Amino acid sequence: MKNIVITGASSFVGYHLAKHFSNVGNVIATITKPISEYEAIRKKRLELLSSKVILAHLDISAPEQLKDFIKTHKPELWIHHAGYVQNYASPDYDLKDANRINVDPLFTLVPLLKEFACKKLLVSGSSMEYADSDLKHSEEENGLPSFPYGASKLLETQESLRLASKVGLSTTVIRIFNPFGLFDTPAKLFPFLVTQLLSQKKVELSPCLQVRNFVHVETLCDIYDFFAHKTESEIVNACPHEGIVLAEFLKKLAGELKVNSTLLDFGKKQMREGEPMICDASNKKLYARGFLPKYSLDDEIKKYADEITQNKELFL
Repeated sequence: MKNIVITGASSFVGYHLAKHFSNVGNVIATITKPISEYEAIRKKRLELLSSKVILAHLDISAPEQLKDFIKTHKPELWIHHAGYVQNYASPDYDLKDANRINVDPLFTLVPLLKEFACKKLLVSGSSMEYADSDLKHSEEENGLPSFPYGASKLLETQESLRLASKVGLSTTVIRIFNPFGLFDTPAKLFPFLVTQLLSQKKVELSPCLQVRNFVHVETLCDIYDFFAHKTESEIVNACPHEGIVLAEFLKKLAGELKVNSTLLDFGKKQMREGEPMICDASNKKLYARGFLPKYSLDDEIKKYADEITQNKELFL
């Protein structure tokens, strides 16, 4: 594709999407301020991207700026990954600010993409759009999110598909489930845990008995790439592997890193308030559409461990 726009490029998944699609076409990755004003890992990601993609300023909440941007770049593919994530796991998540970023821009974006002959819109959804349930989540469910973040993302999903249907723009919402890989935010569980394990320090954890779907971020990028070439408009769960108990995942990772699994001190902490024990999703639609992952989950964990070993400076 000639021009591929990826919003939210300073984020973990956004960085990997921009890197992946730079091998496919001309990528314009959007940022909201100069690189020098970003900090820590976000700045590092953008610095790494700067030689691979065009970094362009865009405030997606400003309709006129969005219009000028699309008119200038005329993207064939738009990957809408930017979103409001501050306090995303909290009941105090600010829905007003969230909808200003997550939802309102769609009313300008979708018609303009159609007007300037964009071929495909990919929207990053979230597993938090689903209700708490012990059953596997399917894309046909009526969402009943437990947290405001999930409610905002669900509205984003609904409006992107409604508006796209209205103007005739092929749109796929890709619901993301727990990606892992290099350059994730250090404060998140996996990077923090890896830093502790490589330093031979114990990690105080909850019992970690919750069931979750995990996917290596490069496999997640493959899913985006696959659906960039599909004409259907739909929601797809980006979970190519079956759910696994978090403790088992962490033990596998410790084993691949060749560190003593007794450093994983399970049961020292309480689970986060309101966190469901099971968040497991169906991947039937993903496979029915023809997507096949290159690796099993065990192989992805090994791949992650190898990446960590080769890039220890990121963790120590």
